[in-house]
Amino acid sequence: MILKVKQTFSAAHRLMKHSGLCQNFHGHSWQFVCSFSGKPDCGTGMIADFSKVKAMIETQVRRHLDHASILSKQDPLVHFIHNMSLKMIQIDGEPTCENLVQWIWKKIEDGLVQSGAGKTLKLESIQLWESNSSSVLFEGPDEKPKSK
Repeated sequence: MILKVKQTFSAAHRLMKHSGLCQNFHGHSWQFVCSFSGKPDCGTGMIADFSKVKAMIETQVRRHLDHASILSKQDPLVHFIHNMSLKMIQIDGEPTCENLVQWIWKKIEDGLVQSGAGKTLKLESIQLWESNSSSVLFEGPDEKPKSK
């Protein structure tokens, strides 16, 4: 059975290596859906308590990203934003949807281990939208490239 939890956050980023508009600092209202597999508990009838899963995602991911600047560790803006004491997340590589979803995956995997929920839940996928019409679906670090 698959349990899904949807979260939202607002954040800014820029893609330094992009030749279009996205090379400019800009923001999005992001959304992501985490899909977990598991078996319902015989006593509760639930795979997991939604409120506990949401709280773990809030702690591990959302509170860090909401109203943050998401930048590459190599972006010259990092020093400026740091000196202004503004909220910032630095990631390896460009802060694309593809790289950010992998950052989110790692944080949620860590949260599953720390909370003990990883004993009964398996993270199957995360779909991250940077707009209403553009998203990526990540099925884990062992994901096989899709044929064209």
